Formats: sequence, C-alpha cells, structure tokens
Amino acid sequence: MAGLCTQCYHLFVVRDGVSGPARNQKLLEVQAEDERRERVFRVLSLVSPGAGHVYGQKTALGLVYMAVWYSLIALSVLSIGFISVSEAASALVGPWPIILALLGLLVVYVLANRARLAFQVVVPVRRGIGRPRGREERR
Repeated sequence: MAGLCTQCYHLFVVRDGVSGPARNQKLLEVQAEDERRERVFRVLSLVSPGAGHVYGQKTALGLVYMAVWYSLIALSVLSIGFISVSEAASALVGPWPIILALLGLLVVYVLANRARLAFQVVVPVRRGIGRPRGREERR
C-alpha cells in the first residue's frame, strides 16, 4: 500500500479493533494534510508553472510545463533585445515576437494552474480469505 502509513492502513483498510472516535480523529488529520498539500501545490504553480505538478508526482507533465514556460521567457528576453543575437533592425521584426511569447506564457500559466491533482491514495479493495467468489456468491 504505497502512500499509506501502517496506522492509516489499519484504520481505513483493515479496520481491525479501532474505535470510531479514533478513526474520525485520524480522518481529520488526513484531511488537514490533503489541504496542506493542495496549498503547497497552488503556491508552487503560481510561482513557477509546472513546479506544483512535480511536487504532486506528475513529473513528466510538470517538466513539460516548466520547459515551455522558461523557453518562452528566454525567447522573450532575446526578442526584447537585452541580448542581441542578430544585426536586424528591431523595426523589421516589430512587436509580434513579444506578443506571441506573452500569449504563450498566459496559456501555459492558465493550464498549469487550472489542473487539480488528486493527492488521495488509491487503495485496492482486499477480499477476505474465506469469502466465495464468482457464481458461489449468488447462492
């Protein structure tokens, strides 16, 4: 059971000998932890789109967002003229590279911050050892 501590496993999966109030208390703790993870995800996504996805273990998607984000920033800096890479006059280029880069940054920012990751752990259902299966259940 990846992602579950032994106490949570016994409380929510096995349910062996645990009182209702203890289970409720642990459920409140789990919900508080989920809220904290959600806040950290939001802050990371606002600071650097894609970083929240990396934190939420969606590394490939997060790295794609971050690569596009920082590539567009680099291209914006190059097209503004802070770093000159060609002798072409800025009048020939016009404002379009900046406008396209800013539009791309906006799209990446919105996409990365619209996504909501599920931090809940998926636990497979465990069948009892002596429980009948298939046709025998209907009898």
